[in-house]
Amino acid sequence: LMDWWTGGWIGGLANGLEVLLEIADDDTIIVPANGPLMKKADLQAMRDMYATIFQRISGGFRAANSVEDTLGQHPTAEFNAQFGDPEDFVRRSHESLIPHYTPDA
Repeated sequence: LMDWWTGGWIGGLANGLEVLLEIADDDTIIVPANGPLMKKADLQAMRDMYATIFQRISGGFRAANSVEDTLGQHPTAEFNAQFGDPEDFVRRSHESLIPHYTPDA
């Protein structure tokens, strides 16, 4: 889950995966904190998923969507079957944008 209260945010997650892609090659084996071992193609798919979710949530945030609006737009719809109920993740991802997009709030 997104730990926005300690500075984590959905944009940082997507950017961090981008950095890992820059240093990985096709022979790299990635050992995640949980889940199966990954190859660069798996990492690319993960980065693409988080970048898509980030784009959707941040677009709504910039349009002044509330957390409930964001949840109602189902920004993770095509990933839910694989990862389960996204409510906490979407809620915290939306909240993680507050200090990055409105630092003086």
